[in-house]
Amino acid sequence: MNFKNIALNLRPTLCAAFFAATMAAATAGEPPMPMAPVTNQWFSSLFADPPQPLFVLPLAVRVEAEIEVGLPEVKATPKTIFASFKKDLSVALASPITECRVVAHGPGHVKIALRCREGAALLTLARGCPVAWVSCEKLMTLRVSGGSAQRAASSFLISADRRRFVLKDVSVSGRPLPALEQNPEHWNIGNDRALAICALPEKGDLPVELIPGPVLSSQYSWTQLRDATKTTLNFKFPGLPGQGICGWLPHHWDTAAPEAALGSYATLRGELRLARGNEIHALHPAPSLVAITDMLRALEEDQRKELAVRIENDAREILQRTIPTPVYETGKYLLKLAQLSEMASALKHALSKALAARLEDALALHLGLAPSATGARFRETSSPRGIVAMEPQYGNEEFNDHHFQYAYFLVAAAVALERNPNFLGKIAAGLEPLILDVGSENDRDGWPFARGFDPYESHSWASGKGNFFDGNNQESSSEAVLRWYGLLRLGRALKRQGLESLGLMGLAAEQDATRTYWLGHHPRRYRFPEGYEGGIAGIVWGGKVDFATWFSGEPTHIYGIQFLPANPSLAYSADPAGWKRFTLYKPQELPNGWNDIYYMAAAASGGKVPESLPAYEAGNSASFYYLWTRYFSKTGLRAGP
Repeated sequence: MNFKNIALNLRPTLCAAFFAATMAAATAGEPPMPMAPVTNQWFSSLFADPPQPLFVLPLAVRVEAEIEVGLPEVKATPKTIFASFKKDLSVALASPITECRVVAHGPGHVKIALRCREGAALLTLARGCPVAWVSCEKLMTLRVSGGSAQRAASSFLISADRRRFVLKDVSVSGRPLPALEQNPEHWNIGNDRALAICALPEKGDLPVELIPGPVLSSQYSWTQLRDATKTTLNFKFPGLPGQGICGWLPHHWDTAAPEAALGSYATLRGELRLARGNEIHALHPAPSLVAITDMLRALEEDQRKELAVRIENDAREILQRTIPTPVYETGKYLLKLAQLSEMASALKHALSKALAARLEDALALHLGLAPSATGARFRETSSPRGIVAMEPQYGNEEFNDHHFQYAYFLVAAAVALERNPNFLGKIAAGLEPLILDVGSENDRDGWPFARGFDPYESHSWASGKGNFFDGNNQESSSEAVLRWYGLLRLGRALKRQGLESLGLMGLAAEQDATRTYWLGHHPRRYRFPEGYEGGIAGIVWGGKVDFATWFSGEPTHIYGIQFLPANPSLAYSADPAGWKRFTLYKPQELPNGWNDIYYMAAAASGGKVPESLPAYEAGNSASFYYLWTRYFSKTGLRAGP
């Protein structure tokens, strides 16, 4: 199936007239633009007070009384890779900044209105671009401090702690600027003139004349190819179409190499390669999935009989349980039930109807009412717009982990609807808002495009507010993948092409990013730095990587959280060479050691595993464990797109 040119233009940026109106309103003390907080993004902390550093890559920027700019240095310890914010330069307005507010954003950029006593300025940042731009609606003298300056033609070269920056005035509109004598410490900025602070590549050469004016807008699009998803992040710079500079991360340049490289930067995500042009491309391999029906077909007759016995035992246990109500516990229950139902149905098991009926009952209990209705299990919020649980867990009420938690609901609903399309009438009131919360196909009516997905880094962010010194973060890469698997199956069950395409794109991108930056399965692209001993990323932040989890320091949990819940979309984790590097990952004699998750991950990469265990992770069952491990033990690596 080929979906072509599905494009997003999220919150187009300010035109000149709107910029003037925005600045005038800010100067007059009025809010620059009413905008609800944007959750689960790399810049979400801008809605906090005070905002935390933003990891734009390669730059890191913080707004306090002044604008602070740095080029983070990557340093590794046995359990943490640091690339934390450190100020190299600062830019002061005419007086201290008293307010900062997001006024526009897109899939690859953000614009921030800054106000001081004398007036207002606009800070523009773009993902992958080594430039921070400061523009002013009225003439203002900006003061730059930090480092030593050296004049270089129409710009100044600043050296700061082994980092090199260029300061240059550039045009906001793209029209030629009249000559104006500037001082490296005092810049007269206003009207069509902006100050560009550009970090020079550590390797290579960036001609100063290529430094563009501030990004005007950004757009994200994708095309489904036969064996890959091609994604494009497009920036519009002032001037002629196609002009600009962009930074490509390893998952970009390894699959869709830039044509004209200008140099590179060492970043937390590996080598960022700077290139001419205004687009960044990636080719994400088609998603790896192994369907339950395919796994069943691979079993011998005696294995199918053994599986039927396990299904009966698991079914009787889950049918006797009370349907839980806390949101994450419910999700685990729903996924376990849905996969039991799917296996039982495929085997024509005697308990298949009972399992399907219980699945519908559980979904109807939680999704049968519209959010905020009397008795509903969810409620809708307006600022930010979203859906939060009536019994939240792990910060759900602050928009933490929505794509993790609601993924379980989406997969379970897809299983039920594939079996019984008429069931939609009983859950549509609650299901559609959940889809909008984490799977909106565009940015409209207050619903964000695919909440938390970062089109530049090709993975999601988990913290709603992202209000940490090291930026936003994501721990469970595998639960992030589950979100897209749920959207894909729902799109097919509901015959909604746009939702299916979104699920395919996200599944391909998130699996690719997970294999690269969490699991280390692409060492040619990216290797964990020397000195880091984890072998895997436990939590990926904007400014660091931790071998840790939020709840445990045990390796079985740090690894295991990247391999749960057990489900067909985990096929991407299979990698015998990568598995051999996970030397710290071993079964543990712990009350909740997730040994089933360990053995299922081992089986997918060719390891020998036991047929049964005394306990299973909450979203897993003895039946699915048996099916998965027997399938991979019999067939080897047969997961495919």
